[in-house]
Amino acid sequence: MARSLRLQFPGAYYHVFSRGNEKREIVREEYDYRMFLSILVECAEKDEVVIYAYCIMPNHFHLLIQTKQANLAVFMKRLIGTYTMRFNYRHERVGHLFQGRYKSIVIDKDTYLLELSRYIHLNPCKAKLVDNPVDYVWSSMRYFVRDEPPSFLGSLEIMNQFQSPVDYQTFVHKGLITNINPLQNAVGNGILGSQEFVQRLGVRSGT
Repeated sequence: MARSLRLQFPGAYYHVFSRGNEKREIVREEYDYRMFLSILVECAEKDEVVIYAYCIMPNHFHLLIQTKQANLAVFMKRLIGTYTMRFNYRHERVGHLFQGRYKSIVIDKDTYLLELSRYIHLNPCKAKLVDNPVDYVWSSMRYFVRDEPPSFLGSLEIMNQFQSPVDYQTFVHKGLITNINPLQNAVGNGILGSQEFVQRLGVRSGT
C-alpha cells in the first residue's frame, strides 16, 4: 500500500512523534538526552523550525513545532538521521534506532496548541516517571512554570494565553484528571483542528 503524503506548507504547526524500534530505548543515559536536545536545537536553527514544546522519553519523543518553510520532512530526516548516527557510534551499534516513519499531525493552533502542549508535558506522569510534570528534566515543562526559557523555545505564544505560570501549571495538572487524548480527534491525512480547518487543508492536500 502506498504511503500517505505528508501535509507540508509554510507556517504549519505540527505534533510530531517517533518511537524506538521495537519500542526499545532511544536514550540510555543522561548524555544521550543532552545529545538529542542539542541536535534538535541545531536542526531547528538550520531548517527555521520553531519549537513550542518537547518531551524526550526513554523510548520515544514528542515535539510541538512550527515550520517556517514547507520542510517538515527535511527537518525530521536531519534530526532522526543525525541522532541515530551519533547514538550508534557512541554505543557501538548499527541499524535503525527508530520504528518506521515518524508520525506527524498538522494542527490548528487556535484550537489545539494549548491542548497538545499539555498532552506532551503530561507524558512523564502517565508513564509514572514523575508525579509532577515540572520535575521531569527532559521536557520543556519547567521552562513554562519555573526556569528561564532558552532562546530556542517559543513558549511565549502559549504562555501569553495565561495570566501567570501558575495558571498554566493548573491547566496542565487538570489533564491528569480528565485524561483526554486530543490526538484521538485527528482525521483524514493527519489533521487536527476545527471543521473549517480540516476542510481547508483537505482542499490543499487534494483529499
